[in-house]
Amino acid sequence: MRVIMTAVMALSLSGCAAAIGGRVQTFSTTDTIALQSRPRDFVASVERVGSALKYDVVGIDRANNQVTLGTSPSMLTSLAIGKYGTFSMQVTLGSNGRAVSIITSAGGNYGQGDRSKVDERVAAFKTALTRELNGAR
Repeated sequence: MRVIMTAVMALSLSGCAAAIGGRVQTFSTTDTIALQSRPRDFVASVERVGSALKYDVVGIDRANNQVTLGTSPSMLTSLAIGKYGTFSMQVTLGSNGRAVSIITSAGGNYGQGDRSKVDERVAAFKTALTRELNGAR
């Protein structure tokens, strides 16, 4: 038991040291997608695209046609290698049914909150969602 506790403490300390050593960055952005017509099931489409891109669905507001997607590393990863990062994307269909608002925020070390990486993720999501919504009509 003592050996296990020593190993856990060593991993925790190494994770903290790596987290302290890694530069923490944050970035947030707002973007839009213009649609030609109102999608049939916006929430389900966003859920499918999010799942395909390996995001967790962390919130749904059907009354406002809003889905929140996100990712975060496991506690073991954070402790073992000191990698920390969060990513959240709130996707909302406007009241006119033809504009999609995407509010994204990211933060963490080892590039998790880097602007270029966030921009790449948003661009990939926009492309996939546009494809999904165009095919869902």
